[in-house]
Amino acid sequence: MTRPRAALGCWLVWMIAAMPTSYPAEAQTKDAPYKNEAAVRECVHKRLVQLIAQNQLDIAGDSALGECGNSLKAELKERKKSYCEAVSYIGWLVADENSKLNGVQGQPYQPDKASIQRCDKTNSWEKHR
Repeated sequence: MTRPRAALGCWLVWMIAAMPTSYPAEAQTKDAPYKNEAAVRECVHKRLVQLIAQNQLDIAGDSALGECGNSLKAELKERKKSYCEAVSYIGWLVADENSKLNGVQGQPYQPDKASIQRCDKTNSWEKHR
């Protein structure tokens, strides 16, 4: 039985070694950084710290946290990004700041194109004024 385990171990090591260590450049935003991103990150960070201090761990409907992203959302709209692309990017930004607060290294932004396409079918800037 040691032979199959050894083969599995070799296969696993090979798969890990073959995995890319960074995301391809096209997966990240091509026109980033955004001029409002630093201010939005600071606002998100401060609000997350406040929510943690208040022991409010469910951030989903927090209006103050949502307000943090409005300037970036407007910038993304000016740059002709769809509503869903903007929401996806801002959602990633909030998750990235949350990761930093928890001492976890975040991941580069990598849009879920299929999810954004599905979202675009029913959402638009006009629907979310």
